[in-house]
Amino acid sequence: MACKLFVFALALAIVGTARAETAYITDQLYVSLRPGQDNDAPPIKGELSGTTMEVLQHANGFAQVRDPAGVEGWIAERYLSSDPPPKTRLAALQQQILGLTQELAEARNQAQQAQSGADRANSQLTNQQNEVPAPRKLTDVPQMHSPIAGIIVIAVTASFAMLIVGFVAGAMWLRAVNRKRLGGMDLRI
Repeated sequence: MACKLFVFALALAIVGTARAETAYITDQLYVSLRPGQDNDAPPIKGELSGTTMEVLQHANGFAQVRDPAGVEGWIAERYLSSDPPPKTRLAALQQQILGLTQELAEARNQAQQAQSGADRANSQLTNQQNEVPAPRKLTDVPQMHSPIAGIIVIAVTASFAMLIVGFVAGAMWLRAVNRKRLGGMDLRI
């Protein structure tokens, strides 16, 4: 029994020490830039995948290109794409995220400054409201007891009466004019 336990413990020790190793496949491919439209021609230069190339012309499944260093040659068209590789797009997206993160930090800073300004304005308004006297009651308003006040009240009342009389007289005149135009018929709407 002790022998079985010893073998079991030894097996556990061996299994426990074995670890899986993690590895990644790189996507760095080199494409040969050749002097002519022939895959058998010796390469002028190796171009790394993701390199931006200027296409000068297309012929027989090949493209004449110029690399950023100004070296010209031919590459099989199957190695060219109008879309940038994922590695390049990822780098551009990471730059965009970095820029947006900085803009967000600036916006938050501005929002905090605006909030502190609003808090200061609120406290100033509260202080000013505490200093404003209470509104007066209607009974606190002095009453007018002069003869001019009576004349003003009569003039305002007379003005409104004249306005109403003018409106009624105008409506009656307009009705008479329309009746005359319609040959005595009364137009009611």
